[in-house]
Order: sequence, then structure tokens, then C-alpha cells
Amino acid sequence: MLAIAGGKGGSGKTTTTLGLASALDGPVLAVDADRDMPNLHAMAGVERPGDAAADGPAGEPSVRAHPTDPTVSVLPAPAG
Repeated sequence: MLAIAGGKGGSGKTTTTLGLASALDGPVLAVDADRDMPNLHAMAGVERPGDAAADGPAGEPSVRAHPTDPTVSVLPAPAG
């Protein structure tokens, strides 16, 4: 497990996360734990939880496949 963290916005944490996820060999799950400005879903090109069609059973957020890298899955931060 790798954690990319920092207190300053705009320093490249999300970009680094997606870059590392694509560079690592094998299946990777990238998880967005940013409660203030979650945007991993936007950079990865997947739907964000909160959209009823995008949620899993009982409205739970679910893992989404990265549209261009089959080895990377994304778990977006929930809305709210």
C-alpha cells in the first residue's frame, strides 16, 4: 500500500497517484480519500458517487474500471 498525502492543494497528489497506479505492475486500486476536494474520479474519467446510476447496491460507492488502463481500478470519494 502506498499513500500519497499532503496538506497543500494543487501540489500534484492526484496526478502522482494515477501515474503510479499506471506504472505499477499488476492490478492496482487507486482510492480517493480527499474529503475537501476529491477529484480522482474526474482525472481518471470515471463517474463520482452520488449519481444514482453510478452507485452500487443500496447507494454504496463502487469500484470503477479506469477507461484507458485495464490494470487500474478507481474508488472515488463519496459525495458529501
